[in-house]
Parts: sequence; C-alpha cells; structure tokens
Amino acid sequence: TTGMGGPMMDFAVRELRHVVDGDLVMVRLGSCGGLSPEAVPGAVVANTPGSVRIARNFDATFEDESDANYVISQRRAAPDVALAQRLAAELARDCDVVYGLNASADSFYDAQGRVDANFRDCNGNVLERLRARGVASVEMESFYLLHLAAHGTRIRAATCAIVAANRG
Repeated sequence: TTGMGGPMMDFAVRELRHVVDGDLVMVRLGSCGGLSPEAVPGAVVANTPGSVRIARNFDATFEDESDANYVISQRRAAPDVALAQRLAAELARDCDVVYGLNASADSFYDAQGRVDANFRDCNGNVLERLRARGVASVEMESFYLLHLAAHGTRIRAATCAIVAANRG
C-alpha cells in the first residue's frame, strides 16, 4: 500500500526504485469513483488508456464555476501497454471490467467535484468536464504512478481500481 494521494505515491515509487535492483514492475489495484455509466459499484476500471490529472488552481479567484478553477492535464500518463492489457485480461476472468481513462485528483473533495457548502470551491462543473474528456474513473494515485514510471529508470506500471460508487 502507498497511502492516499500523489505525494504518497511519489514517495513509494522513488523509495522502491532505490531499493529494487533491476526492473521495477508496479501495479496499482485501488478504489475509485465511477464516472462512466458502465463504471458501477463492484466493476473494475482498467486504465488501459492511462490517466490525466486534475488539480485545484491556486491562482484562480473561485468567484464562479470557471474552468480556470481546476486544471486538467492535457497530456495523459500512459501505462506499459503489455502490462496493462495483461492485467485487464486477467481481471476479466473473474470481474466485470470496464476499460477507460482515469483522472487522478490532487484532493479527495474539491478536485473530485464534491460540493461542500462550507467552502467556496466553485467546482460544480468538474465531473462534467472530466466526462467530456472521456474519463471513466476518478481517484488520487494512478496518474502519479504512471507518470513516474514513464520518467523513471526501468519502471513499468499499470493501474486499475474497483468502483466504490458511481458519481453519475
């Protein structure tokens, strides 16, 4: 286990890279919220297309539901293709698998579109924007693992997550 969020994933990947000789192969089996109609509770979303990142824009004013409040990465972090396909195929033997793009948020609440009347997050359009990008699942770690693997030395990675709730 890595703990929650990008900083914990960064710590785990970097520390493991220092103590593992040779190739490092990492698979994230986590939990997520479903955004596509097929991503229902109990289904597993295999992130074969990879993951984008969504983060609160601390330079935004948060005066309205502006797209500027939350930044979605233009680039996606891609998994190791062979590893991702093998993972998805193995899971499909015993699970309902949905193949889809993931979004990793920098927080559990605001960047995942959870509206809280106690805070001026102006995030009512976050889930709609993610769905418009074809995102099937949202969580907090996969982007960071895939991004670090792509930019690390001899690291291969793939991600998937079981849906706890559909955010439809």
